[in-house]
Amino acid sequence: MTPTHELSKRLEDIREEIINNAKPTHRQFMEKAAPGIQQAHGTPTPVLNELAKFHTAGGIPLVELLWASGVYEEQLIAVKLLARLAKKHPDGAIRLLQEFTPGLTEWSICDTLAMGVSRSLHKKEKRRLFELSEKWSRSPELWTRRMSIVLLWYFCRFEEDRAFIRRQLNHHMDDKAHYIRKAVAWINRELSKQESE
Repeated sequence: MTPTHELSKRLEDIREEIINNAKPTHRQFMEKAAPGIQQAHGTPTPVLNELAKFHTAGGIPLVELLWASGVYEEQLIAVKLLARLAKKHPDGAIRLLQEFTPGLTEWSICDTLAMGVSRSLHKKEKRRLFELSEKWSRSPELWTRRMSIVLLWYFCRFEEDRAFIRRQLNHHMDDKAHYIRKAVAWINRELSKQESE
């Protein structure tokens, strides 16, 4: 089987599993919980987690194909898959993080992408992640600004990074957007939790 045929087969299998496990009630729940979700089938997250785990051999090309579909479940698998691949492919992960961020439309994919990449790359790519956080904190786009905050989540556990995180949070103190205020409060709680341990 050629690489192209293998990718096509993986994509076909993923789409079949998504549709076969779809639940309309779950779609309604997700659309209410995360306004902005587009083209959702309603497939539960545990199914998507298993698909991301099973298809890691598809690599970065599969991530790109899944993302390009615009379907919620496929994009969520894409960012979960990217988190699994990031350590072996840091340049590809950073590139896709930058490509995907401008197209974000809601918090669940935004946060999954930010948390997965930062957890995987916190040792080797801290400088690049912090540079992106600084750059994106000034964005006029809501979800790009949220990305700039959530990228810092994993770093809360490291004492040497907390001063930088607090400086970054200060950029958002006057932001009136609901999802920015929630992200700032979340990271502040995480800082307090880590400092108390």
